[in-house]
Amino acid sequence: MLAIVVSRADEASEHVGERLLEAADWKTRTDDSRPDAEGGGEFHVLPAGASAGASPRPDAARGVERVELRTFEALHLRLDGAAEAFGGDGSDGAASPDLLAFASRHSGETGPLLTAHFTGNVGAAEYGGRPGELAAAAPAALDRAIEAFD
Repeated sequence: MLAIVVSRADEASEHVGERLLEAADWKTRTDDSRPDAEGGGEFHVLPAGASAGASPRPDAARGVERVELRTFEALHLRLDGAAEAFGGDGSDGAASPDLLAFASRHSGETGPLLTAHFTGNVGAAEYGGRPGELAAAAPAALDRAIEAFD
């Protein structure tokens, strides 16, 4: 399952989340096991067989959720353990997501840009996270994300 983190503290993150919700036939669910600010409350799932401009995956026949989108109060750079909010209502022992994606604001020397990259810090953790710690890379997922930008 792909887990998408949206941050209420980042206007661009909320905007990306809204566009994602408009782009497919999401189902709304409720998670009362955690506070709304920590990904609980109302959240959205995209079932494996739902139309989102991509072909259904093999898990579609089993009714497995393909994508889950949850909103958090904190800025994504300050979130720790966000993956724990995904995979059910917190009471069913559901597995962790296969991939965690953060909808967030980015800018560069040319101004705002739409990009995809892996998270982590090679050196100091000036913008959050842990110094010298990198997330596991998922090159095939990055390739699909970049292709989807076209």
